[in-house]
Amino acid sequence: MSLCPNKLRVLIVRHGETRENVEGIIQGQLDTDLNVRGRLQADVTGRFLSSTRIDRVIASPLKRAADTARTIHKHQNCSPTLKLEFDDRLKERAFGVLEGHVYHGGSSKPEDTEGIERMEPFSERLGSFWNDLVTRTGEVNDDKIETVVLVSHGAAISALMNQVLIPGRYLLVPPSVQPSRFWNCSITELLIPVINTSHPTNTKSPGHLSRKTTWSIRPIHLGVQGSQFLLDHDLQKKFLAMANANSVAETAIKQVETRIRRTESEFERDPKGKEQLKQDTIKAPDGKSVENDIGYGKAIGVVVKWSNVDHLKQIDKSALSSTVNSSASSSNTNVDELV
Repeated sequence: MSLCPNKLRVLIVRHGETRENVEGIIQGQLDTDLNVRGRLQADVTGRFLSSTRIDRVIASPLKRAADTARTIHKHQNCSPTLKLEFDDRLKERAFGVLEGHVYHGGSSKPEDTEGIERMEPFSERLGSFWNDLVTRTGEVNDDKIETVVLVSHGAAISALMNQVLIPGRYLLVPPSVQPSRFWNCSITELLIPVINTSHPTNTKSPGHLSRKTTWSIRPIHLGVQGSQFLLDHDLQKKFLAMANANSVAETAIKQVETRIRRTESEFERDPKGKEQLKQDTIKAPDGKSVENDIGYGKAIGVVVKWSNVDHLKQIDKSALSSTVNSSASSSNTNVDELV
């Protein structure tokens, strides 16, 4: 039996461009196709990743993501051990009656839109996927790194990062990494510690929704572990120290100051409560505290690259980029991420 990896190198790829991307149409779960530029982006991305040994490719089954994943998979020389996997949990957010319409912005809350997938269940299905991805059973090889490619959608990737991984401090963003929108065929690279658990007595997977209140990695609305709250508190204090030494928006500084004062006041009032928070650590499905530390704290990963498109620069030098459509598409905005 093969040993489990100690860490995962996760490459998150947004699908290639579609006509709807160019025209500012909300796609959601409409099953749209890649356009000419999108197919070229997928091919260039596949060629770029061909020199990387990939262990798994997992994609949303919607055509624009599935076809991007198939192209990446093809450039792995069709390794017999590399299967192309599809997972409904990587689908784009459903936008109900907004799908198929041009996005014009607006003041109404999208959560009130007929047929829209509300943010909480949306982030929960992504959290479900993530817990299944990072949790492994068996003996660990400390030197083994598994490389996984995920192919998904703009709003889905954004929710995974900004509703699940970063707010709970399960993933650190170094100062050298600048968050941005997730562009077509961009690559976001993460280095993640594996959560190892003993052989399960529960037949349900680690990411099963019935287990969400005790997930190792939780969307922010489910409440993060106390240890992660303390980590966030310490990071806020560091941010405030840096902000006072640099030019940062005054409003943002005041908000952080208020949050820090409130938390410090609670700690002074209830020191035992603070100690209890320290004991509330990230736990594996078997109930044991996760000890795996790849250099950023127990069970904590890091963003290596965010929405990187350097590999696509050659497209802009090609004849295709000189056409009207492609020059318009080169700056298209991901409206699904904005809704």
